[in-house]
Amino acid sequence: MKPFKKKFEQETRCFLSRIVFSIFVCAAIAASFASDLEAASVSEGCRKFKLDNGFTVLLKEDYNAQVAAIQVWVKTGSANETEEEAGITHLIEHMIFKGTPTRKTGEIAAAIETSGGQINAYTSYDRTVYHVQIPSSSFDTALEVLLDAVQHSLFDPLELEREKEVVMEEYRRSLDSPRTRLSWSMMNLCFEKHPYGRPIIGYDSTIPSFNRADILKYMEKWYTPENMVLVAVGDFEAERASRRIESLIKDFPTRTGQRPTRPVEPVQTSLRNIVLRDDVQQVYLDMSWHIPSVTHEDMPAIDVLEMILGHGRTSRLYGHLKMEENLVHSIGAGAYAMEDPGLFSINATLNPGKLNSVLAAIFEEIARITLEPVNNAELSRAMAMAEADFVFAMEKISGQARTLAYFETMEGDMRKADEYLERLKGVTSGDIMRVARAYCRPENLSIGILAPKAEDITLTGQDLAQLFERASNVLSRESEEASVEGKKAVREVLPNGMTLIIKENHHLPVVSLAGAFLG
Repeated sequence: MKPFKKKFEQETRCFLSRIVFSIFVCAAIAASFASDLEAASVSEGCRKFKLDNGFTVLLKEDYNAQVAAIQVWVKTGSANETEEEAGITHLIEHMIFKGTPTRKTGEIAAAIETSGGQINAYTSYDRTVYHVQIPSSSFDTALEVLLDAVQHSLFDPLELEREKEVVMEEYRRSLDSPRTRLSWSMMNLCFEKHPYGRPIIGYDSTIPSFNRADILKYMEKWYTPENMVLVAVGDFEAERASRRIESLIKDFPTRTGQRPTRPVEPVQTSLRNIVLRDDVQQVYLDMSWHIPSVTHEDMPAIDVLEMILGHGRTSRLYGHLKMEENLVHSIGAGAYAMEDPGLFSINATLNPGKLNSVLAAIFEEIARITLEPVNNAELSRAMAMAEADFVFAMEKISGQARTLAYFETMEGDMRKADEYLERLKGVTSGDIMRVARAYCRPENLSIGILAPKAEDITLTGQDLAQLFERASNVLSRESEEASVEGKKAVREVLPNGMTLIIKENHHLPVVSLAGAFLG
């Protein structure tokens, strides 16, 4: 649900300046700022209008600094490609800045950088984004350059041949990354029919095959004004900017357009797993469950589940597997909501000899969160962190622009950002248990392992399912024994401030109630 997550994005790494956004939020800060964030409104002050040709524009004035962020979001990503087109979306992203009838190769980046700005782009499964951050004195320059590029790129055949080799080098570098290799294999394992199973960058067989005609055919389908959103946030006059934008795209090329027809991924009915081997020194582990699409009502609860299980040092997985047992080098969780159903993933790195212990410990934490309610303190902390994570991403104007455009393109309305925050505040302990039970099931799970070549690691779906079942049975017995013996009391603070203490004892068919009042 969070628009700043980068797991499923393929960024340009050619001549363009790279922008890296890092957000560090600890639990104490998140909790202390939670009350301040309640009044935050993402879309407040943002003007939205649609031009006659269908082009959507979002403009938000922000005079805190003399800078502006301008982004063009195209509602197409690698998931709209055919099998033969695998990688063409990302290649077009590279080529967009390679020249127009009025600007030669290199002049697009130069126009932005000599004005003190930064220009870059990225491709994901569902969208392609071109973004500029620039001093507000050069706002018009950025508008002209960016809109010229996305409308009138030439796709010169000689430049195309050069850029294909750049992308092929990027592809080869990706194969050298153990995490990337495992990620590609996992997406292919999780998605048997859906194009999410293909790498965004494409294949070594498809990337070199594209010619200018292929690119123009793709542009005809997806680069239409109805399929684009321009967002600008910063130090500028919105009324004047709207007139300038309308002038710059009044002659937008006429294109036929096409509606996406993606295959539906069948429901997974049994646990899947793969074991890869390479020249690595540690084991890379990826565990992924299918979850709904970004617009599903369960996503806020799943985002809070992510915080509780695997977000930062206060999370259960880090506390148990790293701090207490020292079973892993690193571990974390992430909810990756996309236009179509996505994934909830746990990733870890560890020594080969600890793999079975790590799997058992992770299954134990998954089973625990499906069987035992999260206490109020942990739930409040997780919700505060999720809210802080969301809001602090908009400290910079580029983050504001990214959030507004994300909800406009992915959910159909920028105001959905405010609704998301409200839904996040309404998540309950029961919601956490419900979504954990609904999605974190062994038959919905895929496990990928990348291990050193010398390690003899064999895992079967049956072995893994038994590990999960064993953890669930142990916790169920512990919970039942604690209940029967009356050893465990549960303390709850109700919304009105009243403290409620419940202790179960089933030895006799009687109930005892008592109330205590100060005074």
